[in-house]
Amino acid sequence: MPQVDEWVAEARQALAADNRLVARGYLRRAAAAAPDRLDIWLDLYEVTELPADRKRCLERITALDPGNVEARSALEEILQKEAEEEEAAAASEAAADAASAPDPTAQADGPPPKAEWMGVRLDISDEMRRQWDEASAAGEPLYCINHEHRETALRCNRCGAPICASCAVRTPVGFRCAECIRAQQSIFFTVRWSDYPIAALIALLLAVPAAAVAGMVGWWFALIISPLAGGLIGAIVHRAIGRRRGRWMWLMVGACMVLGALVVWLATPSALIAVGIHTFTATSAAVGVLRLRGPR
Repeated sequence: MPQVDEWVAEARQALAADNRLVARGYLRRAAAAAPDRLDIWLDLYEVTELPADRKRCLERITALDPGNVEARSALEEILQKEAEEEEAAAASEAAADAASAPDPTAQADGPPPKAEWMGVRLDISDEMRRQWDEASAAGEPLYCINHEHRETALRCNRCGAPICASCAVRTPVGFRCAECIRAQQSIFFTVRWSDYPIAALIALLLAVPAAAVAGMVGWWFALIISPLAGGLIGAIVHRAIGRRRGRWMWLMVGACMVLGALVVWLATPSALIAVGIHTFTATSAAVGVLRLRGPR
């Protein structure tokens, strides 16, 4: 097949330029299109790094060339290592089960599963990861978990889900999906539902007199004291809710401060400029305090 030969040629050219990633992509396509060509599997084995991919290559090499002693020996070594790891995992699981028997008195409203506390995405199962690994090892195309028609070679390095370029988020430890990042950040948000009305009430009660004072002292003095007042309001709210963090706490407090300033402006329309300056600077300061004290 001419197209397969072109892919193999492109792969070897990329390998000569020390671009193993590109070479691996071409060879996977060629292996999927011509699974009976021994030379393709031998080349793919040389550029493959994942254990599952190497095992798949060795299985095909030994099937096509039963007399290849080196490939058979390498495959047996991988199978033996997998068996040892499975035995060790089974022994560890048995020891853990014996050490921690289930508590029948545990309450139904206890703490969430450990995976949730660790910020792991819970909608990806081990079976899904296994299918993706097998498809990748077989050279089959993977499609973005969020865009089913977009072929991709990227995978989240936390949950293993295939992600396209628009869904991938670059982090210091590699590419991750947005869902994993949100799940990881969620462990830092400890706010309770009752904290929101408490914060709203405090922000509104403090915003009204602060805006009134700004309206009386004039816009120049308001420009100086309003940032201090806003920062103080943000700190008071943060302390009142026990320094707990909420994803949208800053937005609600900012809205309440704007509402409080609007009440003052309706009562004293002549102070529009001073109240407007106060609203912008004080709200920005309060929002900044709350956002700096919690993950964004």
